[in-house]
Amino acid sequence: AAAGVWYSYKAMYHVLAEHSPVAHGHQVRYLVVDGPYAQCRHPMYLGMLLTMFGLGILQNTWWAGIMSIPFIAYVGGYVVPLEERYLEAEFPDEWREYAAKTPRWGIE
Repeated sequence: AAAGVWYSYKAMYHVLAEHSPVAHGHQVRYLVVDGPYAQCRHPMYLGMLLTMFGLGILQNTWWAGIMSIPFIAYVGGYVVPLEERYLEAEFPDEWREYAAKTPRWGIE
């Protein structure tokens, strides 16, 4: 759980240090591809997922896994594709190069 929180925080802090917005609805000035984003295209979401599973392990319950299914479905099926379409439209060449070499979830 702590690793997930740390990874999400590290990714968020890195984006903010690059003066790029984290919240939706704000114009992105450039594509952040270094730091945690060099290993995974969505490290904040991955950190959140790791936190959920980690809490389930700490509490010795399988409910965390079951309760994370709606989160995975929403983020993986709606939010991530929406964000990726936006980034590809804003940074077509840079995005294609980045997406080709960087796995979406850090494993592929």
